[in-house]
Amino acid sequence: MKVFLKNKNNFIHYLYFFGLSILIAAIPTSNYMMSVSQMILGGAWLLEGNYKKRINELIQNPFFWTVFAIYLLHLLGLTHTSNFNYALKDLRTKLPLFVLPFILLSMPALKATENQTLIWIHAITLAITATIGLIVAFNEGFINYRYYSPGISHIRFSLNICLSIVLLFYELKQEKHWPKRLPALALILFFISYLTLFGATTGSVISAFFLLAFTIYTIKRKYSVRAATLALLFVIGTIGIGVYSIAEKMAEIRNYKPPHDLSHLPKKTSRGNPYLHDSLYFGKENGNWVGLFFCEKELAEEWSKRSPMDFYGKDLCGQPLMATLVRYLNSKGLTKDADGLAQLQDDEIRNIEKGVANARQLKHNAFTRALDDFFYGYEKYLDGAGTQGNSIMQRYELLKASVGIIKESPLLGVGTGDIPDAFHQQLVKMNSDLQNSNLRSHNQFLSIAIGFGIPGLLLFWVALVFPVILSRFDFRLTAFMIIVIVSMLNEDTIETQAGVTFFAFFTTFLAKLAIETSLGALLYKGINKKL
Repeated sequence: MKVFLKNKNNFIHYLYFFGLSILIAAIPTSNYMMSVSQMILGGAWLLEGNYKKRINELIQNPFFWTVFAIYLLHLLGLTHTSNFNYALKDLRTKLPLFVLPFILLSMPALKATENQTLIWIHAITLAITATIGLIVAFNEGFINYRYYSPGISHIRFSLNICLSIVLLFYELKQEKHWPKRLPALALILFFISYLTLFGATTGSVISAFFLLAFTIYTIKRKYSVRAATLALLFVIGTIGIGVYSIAEKMAEIRNYKPPHDLSHLPKKTSRGNPYLHDSLYFGKENGNWVGLFFCEKELAEEWSKRSPMDFYGKDLCGQPLMATLVRYLNSKGLTKDADGLAQLQDDEIRNIEKGVANARQLKHNAFTRALDDFFYGYEKYLDGAGTQGNSIMQRYELLKASVGIIKESPLLGVGTGDIPDAFHQQLVKMNSDLQNSNLRSHNQFLSIAIGFGIPGLLLFWVALVFPVILSRFDFRLTAFMIIVIVSMLNEDTIETQAGVTFFAFFTTFLAKLAIETSLGALLYKGINKKL
């Protein structure tokens, strides 16, 4: 009988560990396997038995309630919603906020080596997936950074990488022997290089923040508080110069007055076809009218000789190919006619097909390209052309819409299911070009405030901060929450399966690791006695 029970317990333990291994590998790669792994974990939980005792312990666990509180908030939002179809869909998406803390916090603790193995499975999965993305992107010659992250959203993928850097750094610091530190160090350097090449804004900002924090901490420890303060002031000054430069460029764009008298420009091309000197459709870029010296007839004819792609169709990034071609010619100072097109090399034609709309994009790094795209979108926005597919200007438009919705219902919000309807109505009221886009605020805090009002937003903040306080600022859990909070300023982080599973799993997993440390366990037991 004892042998049977031992074998049974071993089987359940390994099934549970197997489910966790699949889940932690699936979070940065596959929505489908995320669901499969949670079913396996559910099976292990049922086989474990002793339900009453485990559930009683779970009810007394404050970490469980901090994560589950977010799901409860969405359940309470059903009381004043009208769109139950969307509400139920949203609750299904956010089910990991209940399922994962329920299972993980009521199952027996893993061994320290098993927890470490899970961290390495996550890191190695990321490294393999990132390498595949880079190989595919380089082989196909992709320019768009979205192609560098196969599997899930490039934003969610970069968040996973940021977390892995933190976890590997912790492992590196714990390891005393340098030869054993090398794999972690190699992966950290690879991930930082990947983020830089990838141009993932959110991920790169988070990584830069941790790198600067560690550098300043090291300076303080090895030298003095004064040296660390000077280093911090240098960083703040550098950031300030960068922000000032961007603001100055925006002011230059706002105040630029291009010439409106186009009568002196040539009327015809060298082939005798009429030019259209457009100052409306294509707008401005870097202060210049993009559509000057434009002959649609010649471009269409010559393009068909150089490329199989439809001149009036879309490029590989989903943008109007004609506009991409015209912008590219303009960036090189060429006329938008047969003569201008004839001066392009074959590799430039291939790049235009891939969505490269500015020759500068081929010579600069990802961050400079992102700035160029922003300034172009900003010019278009000021000219009344709407957001025109520019993600930063879309976020600005959605920010205005979010503030408008919150002002109308600041206490209760619009409810769990009515957020998309509220956005559509507000964007229609604003006469925005995003009114049929189904986009939301791209800011998790605004989304919560819209759905559940200002009180709901305060509860959400408590749910984010309390686990960190409860763990007495455990390094890994605190770093994870910083990553999550920064991402939520720029994204609806928990509105997708990949995002909510990432948040729910790692909040619970890292909280459990914090409990299992001597200090965390002591604090945790003390709080439980009070409860």
